[in-house]
Amino acid sequence: MDSPLALNKKLSISSEAEKKEIISSISKDKMSEWMSSPNWKTRNLSVKIAGETGLVEYIDDLIRFLTDRTPASIIDRIFGGDFIQVGFIRRNAADSLGKIGHASERVKDALIAAFTDPYWEVRTASIRSYTLIYRENTSNSGIDSIREMLNDKKFEVVSEAVSALGQLAVTRDIIESFRKFYSHPNSRVKVAVVKSLKTMRARGLIKDDKELIAELRNIFIPGNYQISE
Repeated sequence: MDSPLALNKKLSISSEAEKKEIISSISKDKMSEWMSSPNWKTRNLSVKIAGETGLVEYIDDLIRFLTDRTPASIIDRIFGGDFIQVGFIRRNAADSLGKIGHASERVKDALIAAFTDPYWEVRTASIRSYTLIYRENTSNSGIDSIREMLNDKKFEVVSEAVSALGQLAVTRDIIESFRKFYSHPNSRVKVAVVKSLKTMRARGLIKDDKELIAELRNIFIPGNYQISE
């Protein structure tokens, strides 16, 4: 059996056929050992591997990693740590849930809870994975929770929330929430708004191109930002 580092790299560069063969050879006992390792880097790699396998059998473990709020040691907290499952682990757990793509109430609740994680990369990963999994079957609670993230202090989280709402919103009133970002100082946020408005046009929430253009004319983005379809 490869080391977790070698196995994760192998999975990430393999073809689908090769990946299936590799996945079938992964020892459940070895994965359990890696997931319970005292070394956070080993646990982190096991979380990535779980996502690459696409197997639903790892969902409970991923939820545990994402939602575990056991405090880090005093020494780790002195140096900026928060929980025993470090931010990288929690972020990758959220990403892996999205890769597996299994929809359940437990997955939904875990991702929504992670929208308020203290580490911003966990928040963005959780929003992204929620959108991947529940794009076709979202809930009001999910949309409302993502809408709250429009007030996040990190522009990365805001842009992810904007992107998600363009795909998830079921009513056009979200446009009003987007308008406050038309003159946002960060171009990444404005690009996300433009793309979401285009997505809403494609989904029929914006009725015609004339209405879309009227909104887009109010958004200024520097020329070095290219907006693709």
